[in-house]
Amino acid sequence: MEIKDVVPSSAYHYSLTSFCESRKTEWKYGPYRGVTRVIDLIGAGVTRVMGMVASCAGTCQGQGTTQDVHSTDNQMVYPVTAFHDQDVNSGSQRLVEAHLRNWPTKRILMQRQTLRAVPVSEVKYEWNDTSTRFWVFGLDHKVHAPDYPQQCCCGCTIL
Repeated sequence: MEIKDVVPSSAYHYSLTSFCESRKTEWKYGPYRGVTRVIDLIGAGVTRVMGMVASCAGTCQGQGTTQDVHSTDNQMVYPVTAFHDQDVNSGSQRLVEAHLRNWPTKRILMQRQTLRAVPVSEVKYEWNDTSTRFWVFGLDHKVHAPDYPQQCCCGCTIL
């Protein structure tokens, strides 16, 4: 195998998590025992907190070990707008707006957004007069080689 070229790049994985609360009030009924409790008149408030996650990912779908590029925790987060990849900016904008719009009856308590970079290298090579390529991605150097010429070799696994 002769390596012809290695082209490094990055894929990006953006995630937004919203921790929401919903409340429900209901009357509590029971037999009269001679004492009226305030809770029987007002009702019991029930609170439920949920985490709602949405992701917008680059070509690697967040596989492999990644590096955090940006992370924000706040009651409400603003979309990422100044990143050099416009797809990340627009994806962040879409997800932040969707989280505000999709749960109108729930109160957002906290939001967390994270942008991670997945290093990806495209390796072009030639083997037995055939030119093809494979990809190495993540900090743990996973390999994606769908056209690898020998699918079975002594003890190694090709993804």
